Amino acid sequence: MASTNDGRIIVRTKIADQHFLWPKAQPMHFTDWFGAGKSSEQIEQLLMELFPGAFPVLYSSARAGMTAVLQSLGLGRVDKVWMPGFSSHCVIDAIGHICTPTPDSTEGISAALFYHQWGWTHSNNFNADVEIIEDSVDSLFQPGASVFATNASYTLWSLPKVIGSIGGGVVFCRTAEQSEKLRKIRFGRGLYRDWE
Repeated sequence: MASTNDGRIIVRTKIADQHFLWPKAQPMHFTDWFGAGKSSEQIEQLLMELFPGAFPVLYSSARAGMTAVLQSLGLGRVDKVWMPGFSSHCVIDAIGHICTPTPDSTEGISAALFYHQWGWTHSNNFNADVEIIEDSVDSLFQPGASVFATNASYTLWSLPKVIGSIGGGVVFCRTAEQSEKLRKIRFGRGLYRDWE
């Protein structure tokens, strides 16, 4: 503490070099979960062992995976995809890249995106011909648990939101055939590189 000529007191405090809520915690890395030097096939196999009954496919992001799912379903611009009214712009943009996004539960819906958050599982009473995609991008699943909370064929998972990685997404499929179709789309886009 010091004082000035006009009688004011100056208090000097030491400011911490780094503000972090958990100062002793170490940031998690992708390799903490999956190990270093793994191929996409090895990571997908590990995810299949962690979550039996699901067939995982890696993508650069969950949103890239969502566009691939819509593409694999044969949907196009004329097809409406329902989404919750509070959806973020990245969801609207991803759906809009392939189809027409809409928050209105009207006739003519081809697919619906159910967003699960904070332990709340979304559901709706769409017709049986509406393809359900579960948006579980920020849901951490317990190993051995089902990644499907509804009768959906696909569940999206965002690795940055779940494990704090720099990028990456997973599409969990109900069948091996669906996962193979998504892999063909992934490789056909020409943007995917295996990390071998």
